[in-house]
Amino acid sequence: MANVQNLKPSEYKFTQEDAKKGQVASAKKRAERKKFNELFNHYLDKQITDEQLREQLKQFGFEDKELTNKNAMVFAQFKEALKGSTQAFVAVRDTMRRKTSRTNTKYKSTNYSYRKTEKRWLILMI
Repeated sequence: MANVQNLKPSEYKFTQEDAKKGQVASAKKRAERKKFNELFNHYLDKQITDEQLREQLKQFGFEDKELTNKNAMVFAQFKEALKGSTQAFVAVRDTMRRKTSRTNTKYKSTNYSYRKTEKRWLILMI
């Protein structure tokens, strides 16, 4: 418990002008983030140019139209997990769960059938 008597009131009072500056800065940041995401998605959806990687993905079962950078990244992460990389496994697992962060416990699943599926993944990865 904090010592309430030691707390000091803020001497600065926010004005409408301060609020407006904050809104403008927030809108600018949102626009930057949107532009970055659009650019990133543009490159993720492009076709793979590396022929060796294209052949590996085809051998793994991908069709020509699926040979995108996005699928190549997923494939690479999956291959690393199969090699025994714990970090890669955690990334694959968390992506499958659509979990936002490992420390966020708000969205943990309590569904038994889901936990059973997770155990199967662990067994397959070992």
